[in-house]
Amino acid sequence: MSGELGEMGKTIVAVALAAMVMSADGAMAAPTPGQRCEGGKHDTAGKYLACLGKAERILALTGAVDLYDAALPKCQGKLLAGWQKLEASAAAADAACPSTGDAAAVQTYLDGCIAGLSSGVSGGTLPSDVVTCNADLATCNAGFGACTTGLGACQSDCVAGLRPPLRTGQTTPYGAGSDGNLQPGAARSFTDNGDGTVTDNTTGLMWEKKDDSGGVHDKDNVYRWSIGTNELDGTVVTVFLAALNGGSGLAGHTDWRLPSLSELESLRSLEAMNPATYSAFSNACVAPCGVSACSCTRWDYYWSSSTSKAYASNAWVVNFSGGSTGSGAKTDFYAARAVRPGF
Repeated sequence: MSGELGEMGKTIVAVALAAMVMSADGAMAAPTPGQRCEGGKHDTAGKYLACLGKAERILALTGAVDLYDAALPKCQGKLLAGWQKLEASAAAADAACPSTGDAAAVQTYLDGCIAGLSSGVSGGTLPSDVVTCNADLATCNAGFGACTTGLGACQSDCVAGLRPPLRTGQTTPYGAGSDGNLQPGAARSFTDNGDGTVTDNTTGLMWEKKDDSGGVHDKDNVYRWSIGTNELDGTVVTVFLAALNGGSGLAGHTDWRLPSLSELESLRSLEAMNPATYSAFSNACVAPCGVSACSCTRWDYYWSSSTSKAYASNAWVVNFSGGSTGSGAKTDFYAARAVRPGF
């Protein structure tokens, strides 16, 4: 019975194959040289895989690497010879295979298939199928797109941060081409944070507000930069900054410091006098107002953290009466305003 079913199966397959090659009028269509070449390449590729499979089987059973290495060139030679013969036969019939000159590429592809299969059957992981691979590729591309978008935003922020020099604050024109006429540089704006600090929206620096209440923020408090020449433990540090950074600090920050000369000069407005600064640092300053109600600036010199190169016993100062810059002996008494990075 089983033999009869086997013969019946062969008959069904034969009939199906015959039906696939029948022409429209019912006559059997002879395969073209190109079709014979294509079919032959399938057959040759299958034989190459079988040859490689036998070599892998021998290696798995015996571990004989020398036998495995000897078998591979034979398999490869049969593939190349079969490929060349099929393409030559098609050419002799004035036809061409659907693909030509692809023996090496096909060999590489089939070698990869066998290598992946060998990895899988030996306990490793089979290579991903095309669907899985494409899904992973889509995920990778989506991630790459997000990364590119993030990089673009970063570059945009970076370019935005490359601002020109700050405006001096002068708005009165003193002739064509003058500072007040052109007002070159980045515009200035400030935000009172309501906690005793003011943020410079252009530089990102956060500044201590001054008041007229008699406390640590009083505009009339003055300090020595240093007790002795080149000593960095001057009273502006041990008294003023120590008070701001003690406990929870000013506005919750404990990294307050003296500004550099360039930072201190950024508060100077050439459009103002007595004090020569912006309104964010000079408004409603009537004693005994605190930092929540007013913002004050002493009409005098303020310390910077920058030392004079010509005279190391001096530090640079800015006079907020008229806006001039100079240097003063570190043992002199001047006002101080603290700063910290705000961004």
